[in-house]
Amino acid sequence: MDFRFGVEEEYFLVRRAGGAACLEPPAEFWADLKREAPHASKELLQSQVEAKTTPCRSAEDCRRELTACRSAIDDTARRHGLGLIAAGTHPSMDWRDGKPSKGARYNKLVRDMRMLALRNMFCGLHVHVEIPDSASRVAVMNRLGPYLPLFLTLSVSSPLWRGHWTGMCGYRLTGYDELPRTGLPPYFAEQADYDRYVGALVRAGAMADESYLWWAVRPSLRFPTLELRICDSVTDVNAAVAIAALYRCLVRRLALDQRFGANPSSMLRAIAEENRWQIQCDGLDAVIVDVDTLEPIGARAAVRELAAKLESDARALGCLGELEAIEKILREGTSADRQIALFTEAIERGASEAEATQAVLDWLLRASIGQ
Repeated sequence: MDFRFGVEEEYFLVRRAGGAACLEPPAEFWADLKREAPHASKELLQSQVEAKTTPCRSAEDCRRELTACRSAIDDTARRHGLGLIAAGTHPSMDWRDGKPSKGARYNKLVRDMRMLALRNMFCGLHVHVEIPDSASRVAVMNRLGPYLPLFLTLSVSSPLWRGHWTGMCGYRLTGYDELPRTGLPPYFAEQADYDRYVGALVRAGAMADESYLWWAVRPSLRFPTLELRICDSVTDVNAAVAIAALYRCLVRRLALDQRFGANPSSMLRAIAEENRWQIQCDGLDAVIVDVDTLEPIGARAAVRELAAKLESDARALGCLGELEAIEKILREGTSADRQIALFTEAIERGASEAEATQAVLDWLLRASIGQ
């Protein structure tokens, strides 16, 4: 079993001069994008675009595809005076200015979610990992729950909202939680429980199918995968690939080793929810609860411990180098750390909030395409 994996990244489309959100890209841009970046597509808001890799067997394949996707989108956008930003929130965009994309699914989302659909001004990193037929995706999802906040730790990139520092490293999930069927997934005793849950909601008209479950991890409707959804969009493409590789290693271990990790329970889910909140606030500097010992542990230490436990899986999958890249994130910081530093340094020099936000936008425009 290769445990093939694929990555979906969401980006903000912005004005190349200054980084302001592009609320309504011209039709010519979308036509050019369809031709020149076939793995890119529209998102709920017209100011967003999504890129998808094919199923990958190596981290290097994933990196090559993501880099090519970002470059193709950026090259196409450049000809229209646009660019892209990979971050969980756009630092200055006001949700009241957003314009929904046209299409049956988007129309249904706006109809069902009302105003909240327009407030869904967030971009994420989603990672699919193929699950062997011998393993229950629901059972693996249950056992993944306690570890999900650690992936948020590595990806936080949403400290600013509407031109203000929120005081948080990861505001995206705070806003995203307004939507139904988000957050950490419920605990299901078995696959049949999950199937009954989905069937009940579909019959009641609450959702058309299970693709309208937007939990932090979910069984994919279209693919035989578990899809990680807790992560902010990651500014550095190498960090995005490292996070995807770590998730792939964890899924492999859980699918092959029934003894690995803590037994899922409502208590551990509650602890994971609290860990998630602490990480949203403080990112890598958060103090959380160790899910094995129930003792306090720093988020960095928790990630290091998990990576160490998964070293044999990384070796089997040929991605030991990505664990080294995880250590680089822990050592050098996340996109949120960089954004907060730029913002606060500008304020300390006497800049206004608008000027400090502009410094962040300028950096995001460069860093999202590796400059």
